Amino acid sequence: MRVKKCAVAVVAIGVFFALPAFAVETPGQKWTGPYVGINGGYGWGDTDFRFQAGGSGLDGFNLFSPDSTGGSFHNGINGGIVGGHIGFNYQAPLNIVVGLEVSADWSDVDGTKEDPFSPIVPGNTQYNTKVRWFGTATPKIGYALSSFLPYNLLPYVKGGLVFGDVESNLKTNSLTGFRFSEDNYHVGWTIGGGVEYGWRNWIFGLEYNYYDLGTQQYGGRVTPNTTWPVDYKLHPTFSSVLMRVSYKFD
Repeated sequence: MRVKKCAVAVVAIGVFFALPAFAVETPGQKWTGPYVGINGGYGWGDTDFRFQAGGSGLDGFNLFSPDSTGGSFHNGINGGIVGGHIGFNYQAPLNIVVGLEVSADWSDVDGTKEDPFSPIVPGNTQYNTKVRWFGTATPKIGYALSSFLPYNLLPYVKGGLVFGDVESNLKTNSLTGFRFSEDNYHVGWTIGGGVEYGWRNWIFGLEYNYYDLGTQQYGGRVTPNTTWPVDYKLHPTFSSVLMRVSYKFD
């Protein structure tokens, strides 16, 4: 009888210490592999305008900014985002998941500011900013929860490079309708995070990102041509919330 009790105790102890290993090997979503998907959502933020002294757009006259001192203001932007992404994940020991992802998005994130320098600058003056498209290249790291929960969840954080095309339009309905328009490429940084749910080869996710597109110089001749060019800098920053659907290849 004592031998039987000892045998049962040994088996029980063995099972107890085997449980963690058994939990790790429980069938679930394996995150390793390449994936491709689509995403869409909403973005919001603002653009910092900074005009240089003497860069008002008309020699000695306050066309788009105070000519003698320059000036600055913030322009709110918002709108829809839709695009796609491609990446690769590797599920390392201890359920750590690392990866690299590249994305490209069409953007309707824009906004218009009216008369920020009134009454120094003539009335009915508008300053528009639009992020036409942007892309990212971001390493990511997450933790697979499928070994501990009955769901194949992957919370993660990501960060890296963002680049995009930003269009700026200035116009005044006074003084025969002077206008200026230019688009430039911006490069900056992004950081974000989200959570994904894996079902077979499909991955469904919700993600938040913050983008800083950096500062770029804008300027040139106003239409109709003047004898003095407009001269200013733009610095767009915005956030996004995106729904994601991806397909993972084994």
